[in-house]
Amino acid sequence: MNRTIITIALAFSCAALAQAPGEITVPKLSYNKGHVISNVKVVPVFWGPNLFTEAKLRIGPFYDALVVSPFFDFLNEYATTTPGGTQQTIGPGTSVAPVTITPINQNTLLNELDLQTEVAAQIGAGGLPQPDSNTIYMLHFPAGIGLMNGKGSYDCSVPNGSFCGYHSNGKVGAQVFRFAAMPDVSQGLCATGCLAPTGSVFDNLTATSSHELVEAITDPDDGTGWYDKQPQDAVSYHQEIGDICSYVYDDTMTIPGLDGGTFIVQREWSNLYSGCIVSKNDAFTVDLSVAKPSVAPGSTVSLTVTVGQPAQLPDQSAAVHVKGVPSGQAINPVPFPINIKTGQTSQLDIHVGPNVTVGSYQLEVIVAGPRATIFKSLPLVVQKDNLIVSLDSTDVTVADGASVTVGVTTANAGNPKMATLSATGLPDGVTATFDPPTVNAGDPSTMTLTVPKGTAGVSMQAFSVVATSGSITATADGTLTIHGGGCSSVGGGLSWLGALALLALARRRR
Repeated sequence: MNRTIITIALAFSCAALAQAPGEITVPKLSYNKGHVISNVKVVPVFWGPNLFTEAKLRIGPFYDALVVSPFFDFLNEYATTTPGGTQQTIGPGTSVAPVTITPINQNTLLNELDLQTEVAAQIGAGGLPQPDSNTIYMLHFPAGIGLMNGKGSYDCSVPNGSFCGYHSNGKVGAQVFRFAAMPDVSQGLCATGCLAPTGSVFDNLTATSSHELVEAITDPDDGTGWYDKQPQDAVSYHQEIGDICSYVYDDTMTIPGLDGGTFIVQREWSNLYSGCIVSKNDAFTVDLSVAKPSVAPGSTVSLTVTVGQPAQLPDQSAAVHVKGVPSGQAINPVPFPINIKTGQTSQLDIHVGPNVTVGSYQLEVIVAGPRATIFKSLPLVVQKDNLIVSLDSTDVTVADGASVTVGVTTANAGNPKMATLSATGLPDGVTATFDPPTVNAGDPSTMTLTVPKGTAGVSMQAFSVVATSGSITATADGTLTIHGGGCSSVGGGLSWLGALALLALARRRR
């Protein structure tokens, strides 16, 4: 038998996510031009006869339910029909009855090469059905068999082991086959660290098996399918569709069994809904009233969080969390968490301590519901209070006894919200009015300068427009020239030089 081994190992850690350095980012799977599995064919494989009883009785019905589950109403968002892709769609699959093999390799610690070799040998001997591009062998191991993946890590049933499962592939002849390795989850870290909140050994097994199967569907060949290359952070592992959602608040969910019961599965990442879901009907929207708030040290910024309704089971209870605050920085969302129902809004206040370092902070708003967990990016800018005012025209000319209008633009950086406008340095008798006189920082106003009769002869006199917000002021400087005449003007009016030019032109035309 001509056999080529491809060493690929993508493992699911059983360790809860630790605080990671650097800023956090909303996950996003990117397509890398490789294959997906279009209509999965699951072959459950028992590594010998000694799996625990519930696994032997129920893992077959579990896969029967999983391959036609609500997962497949959103997984087709990872089709590869883009230019340069493999032109595949993703839909429901099939599952066959579990196969019990008598392994040739009787070792109690098996590395990835051992599994690739054994699967190829069993296929060649007829112990396992022949693979095609949709086939995946889900290998289930009994207690007493330890696993080591291609990166040298041990499974969670082994002392100091770390992963709850991994998926990989190999070749038999010219045909690539895919498999996932599912260790015994009744002992070691596996018993308490593999997802299921119920503490049930079988629920641990189905949660981790769903994780590996959906990952194998969307990224069967080591990062060439759909993969998030962003680095691990304090919220997510990133990496594959299941890794993103591991240990993110309520990360499990139930799917209906074909016999009327239910099974525990892990939620998986949806780019389209920006969250961890099992069905698109469970997803909801999260909107923030301020997309990129700015705040000064020692101040508070307020925004409104609006949580939409899912397509099914509305008015669910949910909790709004804010993540990504750097260690040592006194940035405190209040209240925390916010308890809310889908379809409602709530105010979120972010208090920033007086000694917080000025700069940009990448936060995430995460709304965790009983059926979905949705992520929303919240970039926060911390900067010193700063108010800006400017004039549309800084060289203003007006006729004696007339008026002129000038646009005033304001902007804020930091905390100021409202600004009151005034003018200083104007010639005696000249008045300035503003419409409106008080603006939201960032909104425009119009200044009208009114000149009384007998004020001509003023040339390039400096004046200032002052914007005031609490103790913060900003100024914009201009000059005012008043010439003889009696016409109103807009944006500076007609200069005396312009008037002379027009007079000369009129004489030439006589």
